[in-house]
Amino acid sequence: MITPIQADTPDQVLDFNVRKETLWEDATAQGSEVSRRQTEFIRKYPANDPSTGYNRWPAFKPGH
Repeated sequence: MITPIQADTPDQVLDFNVRKETLWEDATAQGSEVSRRQTEFIRKYPANDPSTGYNRWPAFKPGH
């Protein structure tokens, strides 16, 4: 889940770390499998919810 940066002072907003986590990896996956997994993760981590993410597809349905 994406959370906003929380800071007590404006200077703390300027100094933060970003962490990357690989959710899935397969060097031999076909394009269709990559697309399926991408959609799965967009839905699992509501990256298509306009309040937290930027993905416009698949369409966001609250409560799903």
